[in-house]
Amino acid sequence: MVVLSWFKNSVSKKLKASSLVETLVATVLIVLMFAIASLTLNNIFGNAIKNNTDEINRHLNQLQYQYSHQLIQLPYFDTYRNWEIAIEKTGYNQSGFVQFKAFHTKHHKTITKRRYARSE
Repeated sequence: MVVLSWFKNSVSKKLKASSLVETLVATVLIVLMFAIASLTLNNIFGNAIKNNTDEINRHLNQLQYQYSHQLIQLPYFDTYRNWEIAIEKTGYNQSGFVQFKAFHTKHHKTITKRRYARSE
């Protein structure tokens, strides 16, 4: 019986409600948090897509394979999507190297790979 009367007293108490100003401030804070989170995620995903070089690395690996199996002749120049590709033989410390260079025309990014020149 004591528990029932305690429950009856606690339920019948009036709760203070928040004012309209407090509700508006809380809503504005929540909207600001979502806006900041949205802009941050958009920036992160945009940079991840812009800096993704997997596709050109895969293409350069294919060109290295073709070079090692004598399927392409040097010097080699090509365009792959927005990448300018140049493959040239360079000399460095008495040994010959082949330089595989890709330059992105929009983002001005350069990827360079070097390997020993095959003996001709």
